[in-house]
Amino acid sequence: MVRINPIFLREMRLRVRNSKFGISIFCFNLIMIIITLFAFEMKFNVNINENIDYSGVYDLFNIMVFIETLMVIFMVPSLTSISISSEREKQTLDILLSTGVNSYSIIIAKLAESISVIFIYVMSSLPIIALVFTIGGITGIMLFKFIIEIFVTSVFFGSLGVLSSVITKKNMTSVILTFAFVFFFCLISFGIIIGVDMLNSFFGEGSGFFHFLTEYTSYILTLNPIFDLIIVLSGQNYNNSLFEFFMKYVNVSETALNNWMTISVSVRLFFSAIIIIISQRQLKVVKGRQKS
Repeated sequence: MVRINPIFLREMRLRVRNSKFGISIFCFNLIMIIITLFAFEMKFNVNINENIDYSGVYDLFNIMVFIETLMVIFMVPSLTSISISSEREKQTLDILLSTGVNSYSIIIAKLAESISVIFIYVMSSLPIIALVFTIGGITGIMLFKFIIEIFVTSVFFGSLGVLSSVITKKNMTSVILTFAFVFFFCLISFGIIIGVDMLNSFFGEGSGFFHFLTEYTSYILTLNPIFDLIIVLSGQNYNNSLFEFFMKYVNVSETALNNWMTISVSVRLFFSAIIIIISQRQLKVVKGRQKS
């Protein structure tokens, strides 16, 4: 018989028994339906659009995928960033640490609960996303890649949220720190790449220190889920306008580009594992102080 982590089980029971959780799922899917139907109407209604281009199904799929990805980017940190700090504020952390559950299991349970909640949202919206399959042009492989992206993004930002929650004492501080991480990896990383490329152009492209930087700083985008998603949605032909814009500043080899999703997923999972270990050790230090 499989033994379920008791903390994970408790957190999930508290979550799903809350009426707000069901209402939030309903509201999220309602918004997705409204956006999807509006997009369908604008793309395929002959009264609005005389020249119907059925390749527009890619645009619909991209819109829905980006909406869900943004939801993950904002929701996972919100859930995990208060996972431990809220226990401190409610003065229940000492009780939690005094149980027989070790610190690693506590970290994994808090992270797994947040990821499970996100996947409930995502899986509930799959029938809406599946509407694009009625037109054709979207393969199941693209949907599978999207689900992988959602999972890896949830683990990466979730682990950062748990770490912030462990090392801070207040919920607000933890939330701010977590979203600072999110802001850095999703937006500032783009700014770094563009800035380095501009410096390279200014001081003389093709030589010197800044040229060296352009060859290696681009790989910081392996930690950026938005850039990874842009490449996935661009397809093998890389005909996405966003992709073309950012590739003016990104300097990576063709081999790396063709295997970017594999590289990015591996890098983010690797750093997630390191962050989880650090969080576990920090919580273990807190537990040791409690015993002393």
